Amino acid sequence: MNYRLTRRARRDILDIWQYIAQDNESAADRFFDLLVRHFRMLGSAPYVRAPA
Repeated sequence: MNYRLTRRARRDILDIWQYIAQDNESAADRFFDLLVRHFRMLGSAPYVRAPA
């Protein structure tokens, strides 16, 4: 389960989270959790196609 994000990617994710959280913090948290799940999946199996 290895993945690494660049500093810019981490900043972009935080900016997106903050934008969503202005209206709905729990939705921003769900967005973040979904990203982390996909990052972990791609880190452990980089050629797996994510479900639609």
